[in-house]
Amino acid sequence: MKKLVQTLALLGLALMSCKPKPPPAKVTFANVCSTAFDPKRGVAQDVTIEGYLTLPNVATACSSTCLLQLAAAPGDKKSTLMAFVKVGGGPNQMDALGATYKLSDLRVHDSTGNVLAIGKKVRLTGWRAGQGGLGCGINPDLIEAAE
Repeated sequence: MKKLVQTLALLGLALMSCKPKPPPAKVTFANVCSTAFDPKRGVAQDVTIEGYLTLPNVATACSSTCLLQLAAAPGDKKSTLMAFVKVGGGPNQMDALGATYKLSDLRVHDSTGNVLAIGKKVRLTGWRAGQGGLGCGINPDLIEAAE
């Protein structure tokens, strides 16, 4: 009986120490790479940001993820953020790119599996990678069309 009480007490303490995951922070291109969103105690912070997905200026090699750029405005080359999008063709993923590709080959799927139109605003939610001041990116778990 004593072991049962101890086990239940430990289980209760464990459950009390579990904190719900905080909602993602809404960020902008001006603050997403600030140290405020650096990992805390080794745990990355989830963020939400809106922009326009495009191919990077350099060739990108894709395997399980692919490097894309999220721009603040269509055609903006200065206010950009790296986006590491999962490859697979399912919801919240992108189709694999061939050895050679152009922007029209980019097919990114939203959370329902629908292909998002190129040039339309998107919302990415996921963990912020990198360190403030040294460059950063987002690893989106959720990809949505923005209103």
